[in-house]
Amino acid sequence: MDNHSKLVFGGVKLLFFAVFSIIFSMELEDRTALLEAEVEKIKQRNQKVEADKAWETSNARKFLVVLLTYLTVVIFMFVSKIPSPWLNAIVPAAAFVVSTLTLPFVKKIWIKKFLRRN
Repeated sequence: MDNHSKLVFGGVKLLFFAVFSIIFSMELEDRTALLEAEVEKIKQRNQKVEADKAWETSNARKFLVVLLTYLTVVIFMFVSKIPSPWLNAIVPAAAFVVSTLTLPFVKKIWIKKFLRRN
């Protein structure tokens, strides 16, 4: 192979390498962008899950459930003509409060037993 051919072939190799590098880096950038987008989606989902968990364990939610339980039972007792609905409706609402106080304790025990089995 003469010098001219070597030079042309070398240039072609260099051009091929440059094009291949650009294509590869673009694909890598695309993959990186895709991964970054996926990580962002996971972060947003985690924020939503954390907010949902905060609501589920909040005192505001517990208070609203107690209040709505109480009012629902009062209405039921009025409709059913049960005596002293305002007083008797305290029992189901209080039962909910007791359950929220005991369930975290029971949950911890259940989780420990579950994790031992697995």
